[in-house]
Order: sequence, then structure tokens, then C-alpha cells
Amino acid sequence: MHDIHAITEALVRVGRADDPRVRHAGTMAIYGLFKRRPIHPDRFTKEMEELVIKMINDPDESMWGAHNAINCLSLASEKVIASQVDTLLTWLKHEDWWFRAAAM
Repeated sequence: MHDIHAITEALVRVGRADDPRVRHAGTMAIYGLFKRRPIHPDRFTKEMEELVIKMINDPDESMWGAHNAINCLSLASEKVIASQVDTLLTWLKHEDWWFRAAAM
């Protein structure tokens, strides 16, 4: 069995990386790309939530990192998602359809 605390700590460390490719990999692990399921919402920690929110609000974040961070936000509580409505509305106006789809 996996140590969920160690995994959570590793994902948070990855999310704080300076390299956008590493942050992107962290969001991929959280959201479960490549035919995997996202982590259970109960395991989506406050630290992960803060990192994802920071990524979707950072205009200098890489496109892929921001896209996956938007997907990860779906694991947050309704209250947290509601607090990011203005940001999500901005993403709904993005020229690329996959950002608009993620923001829905």
C-alpha cells in the first residue's frame, strides 16, 4: 500500500518547482491523465489547492501547466471553485477550445 502522506508531500514539492515542466507533471499526477483517474477529492489537500489556484492565476504559467491546473481545480470544494469564478470566466474567453472546455 502506498504512503498517501509521502505521495501528497511529493506532489506539493513538485507543484512548487521553478521548472514549469515539473509543475505540469505534478498536475498530471493529481488529475490522472493518460487513462488514469484523478486522485480522490478527499486527498486533494489544501496545499495542492493553493498551488493549483496560483498556477491558474499566474499569467506567466505554461499553457499545459495552466490547463491541467484548471482540470485539477475540479477536485476542490464548491466554495473554492466559486472563489475562482472570475479567473475561470477569463479562461472561458481563451482562443484555444481546450482551455474553454477545462474552465467549464
